[in-house]
Amino acid sequence: MNERKGMRDGNPYRLLASSLAGAIFLSTLGVGVFTFAIPLSALQASVSALTLGAAFSGYFLAKLVITPVAGLVSDKSGPRPLLTASALVGMLAPLAALASRDHEVLYAVQFCLGLSAGVMKPVAMAAMAAVAPEQVRGRLFGLYNALYNTAFFLAPLLGGLLYYDRDLLPVLVFLVACMAASLVLIRIATPKILSASPQKFSRDNIPERAGRLQAGTLMLAVFGRTACAACLIAFYPILLAKHLHGPTWLVGLLFAVPSLAACFCLPLCGRLADGFDRKTLTVAGMAASSVCLALTGRMETVPGFLTIGVILGLGSGLSLPASMALASSMGDRQGAIMGWFHGAANAGFVIGPVACGLLVERYGEIPLPMGVMGSLGLAAVLPLALARLVDKRTLSWRSMASAALAVLIIASGYMTIHGGFGGKTSQASSVPDAPLNFAGLAMGNVVHMTLHGVEPGKGGEDSQAAFETISRLEKDFGHRNGSGSVGRVNMAAGRTPEAVSRPAFELIRRALDFCRASSGMFDITIGAVTVLPFYYREGAKQEKASLVDYRKVVLDEARQTVFLPEQGMALDLGGLAKGTILDEAARTLTERGVPSALVEAGGDLFCYGDREWKIGIQDPRGEGLLGVITVANAGVCGSGDYYQFALTED
Repeated sequence: MNERKGMRDGNPYRLLASSLAGAIFLSTLGVGVFTFAIPLSALQASVSALTLGAAFSGYFLAKLVITPVAGLVSDKSGPRPLLTASALVGMLAPLAALASRDHEVLYAVQFCLGLSAGVMKPVAMAAMAAVAPEQVRGRLFGLYNALYNTAFFLAPLLGGLLYYDRDLLPVLVFLVACMAASLVLIRIATPKILSASPQKFSRDNIPERAGRLQAGTLMLAVFGRTACAACLIAFYPILLAKHLHGPTWLVGLLFAVPSLAACFCLPLCGRLADGFDRKTLTVAGMAASSVCLALTGRMETVPGFLTIGVILGLGSGLSLPASMALASSMGDRQGAIMGWFHGAANAGFVIGPVACGLLVERYGEIPLPMGVMGSLGLAAVLPLALARLVDKRTLSWRSMASAALAVLIIASGYMTIHGGFGGKTSQASSVPDAPLNFAGLAMGNVVHMTLHGVEPGKGGEDSQAAFETISRLEKDFGHRNGSGSVGRVNMAAGRTPEAVSRPAFELIRRALDFCRASSGMFDITIGAVTVLPFYYREGAKQEKASLVDYRKVVLDEARQTVFLPEQGMALDLGGLAKGTILDEAARTLTERGVPSALVEAGGDLFCYGDREWKIGIQDPRGEGLLGVITVANAGVCGSGDYYQFALTED
């Protein structure tokens, strides 16, 4: 008997679908809570940013490598053994962290969770597709993705609650419980379906050349869509903060809009995928998301970002179930198909942010790189759109090459319009007086440097040295970096004085002068509140009010130590650290012989040399500029009450 027919006759596919969807929801929720808490735990244990980044890279690399392999193996062994093994790994690996909280152990757990997630999702989807009638796969995948996205949305909220007291034990227990429940659903809820004998495939089940080409166009489109989505996750919060200058809750709300819109529309879009042409829906949804990503950088207002976010979510909701259902109809080997489908998605997630990050560093802004990535995502959909218009028997590598050429045309056209090729930077110029522009990401902003009077080669080396100064001081002054001076002081609160670097000591001493001069209106011990995961809660300030008092900070000049006498106290130098860091970056340029330069980040800047710089001041109540000032050998800090403000009672 054909395996899929036997499965349907023996047990309704809805039982398998609901059980596996529940298993994926629970496992995703547990892993999401754990990955939310790991960076906070790393901060508490003074783990370096490089080590933390390597741990997350290991997680995604594990998913990228294991996904296609798991899909191929599931076609031979059946889905049940792989799903059982993945749930067991996810349940047992965290038990090691219960015995030892060393971060090497936690990162090993995270790697194991990457393997577990890389197996469970594609194999579960393959099992669903193998037993579900083709005419209902759209709504099945729609509901599945709605649950998956809901888990990702809920995970940070639950993670913040479970890690509120900075204890990983509740997080680990929750993760083990989620994976155990997932295992129960896999093993008990649908035993007969999942223990079915694996299907044997013949050469007739292998798609012909044209079919493989069409499958390739879908994988390319999936890669492009995921690369765009990953760029949005990585850089959208910075873009929102830079354009709106609003409170963090507003940035977080706008950032969540695409996910919320996708969650709400996925069930309906899944039904559409069963009633309309799936290839058309896939192309339309992916194209809409890519175009919106390309236009994101042009938005300046909250309604604009809100509209773009909704359309981004609708595009994802439209394309996700349609593309998955389309993939499942391209052959009988559902494991291999879903393995490569998710492999393409994982590759986009890994490569997309790296490519966008390189463009940001090259052109010194975020809108242009996001526009380029959106254009590339749109171009990646073109082969699939072409396959929709051309009969599959005539599809050839010539059409694929034409689509690839369109990728280059769209990307180059976008960059030409925005002055991307040579218009933004001047490093190639051989004239010493020509301005050299450099940019990089730091302190939650894009940092711009403009250098005058140096050769391009030397200017590149000088700017790199200045960026290294910025990176070093940002780590040293950051209250969320446990390996820096301020982070170590916070971790030692209530226990022992902590030795700090000379720059950090001088900055803290100067900050305390401002605290005294303002009678505590400016208070760097507000860190007791801002280090909390939900520091913006109304009750957080009242709970930690007794710990906010700059007068309790003890400085020892001779030993160069800082002591916070009460446990829970913490420093937050965000009110003046950025300006100090820019000053030091300019000092680095001066010491290296750069005669004139401007360093700017998020509205704060410092300039020096024999040149005058014109600075525009935004009108806080209307459009355009309120005025232009001329600055030379000075620092400027921009601020206002129209984005961030406090209401007081008379």
